[in-house]
Amino acid sequence: MARADKEGLGYRFLSDIGGTLGLLLGASIRSFVELIELMVEILNYFRHKCLKEKTAVEKKRTHIPVKPVRMSRVKKKYLE
Repeated sequence: MARADKEGLGYRFLSDIGGTLGLLLGASIRSFVELIELMVEILNYFRHKCLKEKTAVEKKRTHIPVKPVRMSRVKKKYLE
């Protein structure tokens, strides 16, 4: 019986090491994926912010200044 325990101890030790390494590797991959996801979210935030500012600038550029017109000129042209 003691012999079976010694053999099982070696397999249990290897199994424990494999389980621990698998857990750490899985946690590392998950952390790496979460970091990539965070970077994508940050890039999307700044991209959206820059596009919003760009469209605001374009809207300002498309504004055409209009000079006021005297009412007497309008009456002469359209009402007579």
